[in-house]
Amino acid sequence: MPDDVSLAGLVDEMVGAAIRSQLWLLYLDADDRPIPVATPLEDVAPELDDAEIDHVTGLARETARMVAAAQLVLVWEREGGPALTVGERAGIARVAERYPDGGLRLRRQFLSHSTGVVAL
Repeated sequence: MPDDVSLAGLVDEMVGAAIRSQLWLLYLDADDRPIPVATPLEDVAPELDDAEIDHVTGLARETARMVAAAQLVLVWEREGGPALTVGERAGIARVAERYPDGGLRLRRQFLSHSTGVVAL
């Protein structure tokens, strides 16, 4: 996934339009190749508190270590349109502030909404 257009295509293929509320953790190696591991976390919305962010980042860090991932892609899946609420924007920014984390780089975040996928 050398560029964001290719990465968006991968996210669209793997996650597609939203059907439920969850967060997807996707992994890439240091050479931008997808690692065939995806972690869906049900009922996770962008409005996370600090403890929930710690849980998500810890899980991502541990999984990345086990699969030799260097990069993380987060896909926030929720029904509705592509426009983010103020709370969603704030939560997504708070998660991004936690990276890089233990050598794991946040490559990009996406929103899977009712009609497709958009890069954030």
